[in-house]
Amino acid sequence: MSTPRTVFSTPWFEVKATGGEGDDAYYTFRSPDAVLILPITQDGRVIMVRQWRHARNKISTELPAGGIDSGETPEQAARRELLEETGYGLGSFTLVGHGGEALQREEGILHVFLAEGLEQVAQPETGIEVLELGWGEFRATILSDGFEHLIASSAILMAAWRGLLPQALL
Repeated sequence: MSTPRTVFSTPWFEVKATGGEGDDAYYTFRSPDAVLILPITQDGRVIMVRQWRHARNKISTELPAGGIDSGETPEQAARRELLEETGYGLGSFTLVGHGGEALQREEGILHVFLAEGLEQVAQPETGIEVLELGWGEFRATILSDGFEHLIASSAILMAAWRGLLPQALL
């Protein structure tokens, strides 16, 4: 197999090609490793965020997530991203799992955390609406036709199967 070569690069991602040129090449996508957080407040409410997504050309409801900066551990990145996006912090963080989002093309690793016992300690980033949902509202949001953040579903399932979430959620 030939050595991958970079065919396009930005500060946020890189596209690599292996093999021939054009349609004869196999393309992969590399972005920084990332974190996804399933956050739960001290009183048992689930935190979600609503924000504009250019790729979808609309506002999306999601679990907080973001990239891991150079020199950060996955947990440090999860704590930072959660604080930036929601204003929530403190609490305990449990790694639920890690792996790829699109194994056929994506080289990055996504680290999924359950964060519990959270308190609001700051204001969220401008442009992000923070939702605090009870388990029933959360389940209804995830199952709604407009919910597109499907990687969040796998985070929920992994946490539930590890016995970290209420059985009523299943």
